[in-house]
Amino acid sequence: SISEHSPAPNCAMDAIDRCFTDIVRANPRLRVRVANPDELRSNHMPLTLEMLKHRVNAPEPDTPEAVNGSVITALNEEAVIAAVLGNKGGLNLAVSYEAFAMKMLGALRQEIIFARHQKELGQSPGWISVPLIATSHTWENAKNEQSHQDPTLPEALLGEMSETARVIFPVDASSAAQALRVVYRGQGEIACLVTPKRDVPDILSQEEAAAALDIGAIHIAGDVTAARVQLVAIGAYQAQEALAAHRRLTDRGLPCCVTLILEPGKFRAGRDPLERAFTATDETLHTLFPVGLPRVLLTHTRPEPMTG
Repeated sequence: SISEHSPAPNCAMDAIDRCFTDIVRANPRLRVRVANPDELRSNHMPLTLEMLKHRVNAPEPDTPEAVNGSVITALNEEAVIAAVLGNKGGLNLAVSYEAFAMKMLGALRQEIIFARHQKELGQSPGWISVPLIATSHTWENAKNEQSHQDPTLPEALLGEMSETARVIFPVDASSAAQALRVVYRGQGEIACLVTPKRDVPDILSQEEAAAALDIGAIHIAGDVTAARVQLVAIGAYQAQEALAAHRRLTDRGLPCCVTLILEPGKFRAGRDPLERAFTATDETLHTLFPVGLPRVLLTHTRPEPMTG
């Protein structure tokens, strides 16, 4: 069982904002491009905006705008993601409401396919992996109803080869910042980070977040060897609900455990040697998910991709 941490809520997007600006400062020779289809500040990226500024032809006084700004802003998801994907020699980030990031999928998929072909030929892509932060989720947008409630992008990317199209579900500030660092250490990958915008309690320490992202999952509550049911959470809000269910079941005498999956693609059956080298071993799989233990899956996505 994971050690107890402070339950004080933090914003995972604020953590990404701090981490990204630190990385930019540490890499002054890399040209930066931030794809912003809308609302960078409301997506909790104010430090990024103040540092890099909207690129405009005629900057207005006292606004975060500049002729040579690095934040490419347009109400056109295809245009802004193209600015990022075209910056092959630099450091890139895309931030979008999850529902509208779907408009980026066609361009992302072409990059994924081309990079995958390079890997198959032994020609490793040289560009720094690109994170796409998908925020403003189903739980956060009741006032907008179904227009803002669409997890199709991570579902679609989970259909691609897992070592090139990565889909990561941070559960708190520590895992969100660590996920960003992990992505930037890679090359030739597109990584969708499905990240909460509302404050959520801290679950993982930095060390635990690093271990969870390395493996793809982590036990956070209960004893898996004694449990009668395993609650498996994919997503930050889902993790909180799984922990609440764990407390209620434990209080009523039903032994259970909670396991977080941060990167579901690590637990599929690899479809070729490249993907099999990326996915979890049978030993890891059986340690995290013992054979014969009943499970309840709480997932950010629709259920079909995960049950499949």
